[in-house]
Amino acid sequence: MPKMFVFNPGLYRFLQPLVNEGVSIELVTHTISVRLWRFWRWIPEAVRCRWWLRRQFGAIRDSVIHYYNDGFHLPLLAAIGYLAGGPGNRLIFEDWDHTRATGLDKTVCRAPSVWLFGRLAQVISGVPLVMLDPSAPFPNLAARFYSAHGIERCERSDSSRVQARGLPLGRLLVRQSSARLVWLWDDIARFYGQEKVSAAGFYGLYERVFAAATGVVPLDRQAVKPHPSLVGVEIPILKTGELIPAWVPMEFVEFNQPAIAITIASHAMKSFLDQGAPVISLVKMLQTSPEVIAEQDRAIKHWIEAGDRLYLPESLEEFTAILRELTSHGGGL
Repeated sequence: MPKMFVFNPGLYRFLQPLVNEGVSIELVTHTISVRLWRFWRWIPEAVRCRWWLRRQFGAIRDSVIHYYNDGFHLPLLAAIGYLAGGPGNRLIFEDWDHTRATGLDKTVCRAPSVWLFGRLAQVISGVPLVMLDPSAPFPNLAARFYSAHGIERCERSDSSRVQARGLPLGRLLVRQSSARLVWLWDDIARFYGQEKVSAAGFYGLYERVFAAATGVVPLDRQAVKPHPSLVGVEIPILKTGELIPAWVPMEFVEFNQPAIAITIASHAMKSFLDQGAPVISLVKMLQTSPEVIAEQDRAIKHWIEAGDRLYLPESLEEFTAILRELTSHGGGL
């Protein structure tokens, strides 16, 4: 019987229909605390992590293990490291994200606190890590980890990810939508914090854009899809006719007719662009720190190369004109 370990409660909920098809799904709820100032907790936290890994994954050996993420979530990275050392285990990284800077062995950061976080996270998790962001604690598996354990890396195209919903098991997970305009909601003000992104400026931008969009597309034909990390978090601005649950991956949403996506730089835009659907990114309209703008620009660089279906307006007037063009005469719809 195939077994899945899921580290996200929303994804666990999404995958429940597969249980009736003989798939075993287990939710992993362990957390790892990395507190720089609580130095007396460092060793106990490392011991607690080792105990959890042995208890939850110690019986897994001589198995083929596929994983789909090698960054950000520390318990997941610790589990990958532990399983890689299991007798007879063969690990395969299904790499869907070709935009992140992987294959690094050196932390790229300027902040001493971020460097120290990375070193401490590595000690507690027991797996080699690098920090990918210059000023934020985002751990990623180091390149030497892959070479040391002979881990295979399979680069998957965006199209194969979308096509997964056409498989027999994939059809059980598909959700239908009648929306013609979809807001891919990434609350970067909440993500970065007030010191980097002004909440008033960020929400103000969305208020203006939302009002303009509602003048073009009726509310009952609009939907909002929150980021998976925002399960249960209220969206203060976008009151649309349809809410696509945060725990439903965008690749498993089927639209009754072609739809337009609006976002800053959400990863979910890949599923739209891959199917030839238009995406409007507000990244050029976002007024925030140069550091955040640069990071968002890097995030969409890959998709800019996808063709002319990605639009980057620099003003509200330009945004409205693009949306009107896409919705007129069936253009893009």
